[in-house]
Amino acid sequence: MKKSLTSPDIRELVSDWQSLVGSRVDQFGRPDSNKLILKLRNREKGTIRLILDLNGWAYLTKESITTESNQGAFVNQVRQKIKKSRLEAITQLNGDRVIAFDFARKDEKTKLILEFFHKGNAILCNGNQIEMVMRRQKFRHRKLVPNESYVFPPGF
Repeated sequence: MKKSLTSPDIRELVSDWQSLVGSRVDQFGRPDSNKLILKLRNREKGTIRLILDLNGWAYLTKESITTESNQGAFVNQVRQKIKKSRLEAITQLNGDRVIAFDFARKDEKTKLILEFFHKGNAILCNGNQIEMVMRRQKFRHRKLVPNESYVFPPGF
């Protein structure tokens, strides 16, 4: 049994999720310390929830999911940036276990990047500039902290 999604799995998911492009963001939450929920309204599919488990899993569901009462600063900032925005694109970055969600609301564009390796992370960006991260991390080749440029992780 798999412990997490592989790069080819993520490529397939991203391909399947293209039908979600154009959906409106209804809500964003965090049911536990390593999961995020993106609640979308889609014309064809109705209300759909995208569950993003940073331990290496992601899936769609129509079922309601309870979130923690204290969502934290990261979730609050992401909500401010993407609530009622339109999902413009879902892409896999560099063929790796990284998914980028591009959102637009009026003239404002926001990107939510999810890294599904190591302990996982979620990064909120304006263009290439990091605005907020779920977990601040410093590596030899890059820093995942606010006001730094997002740098893709080097190959293994």
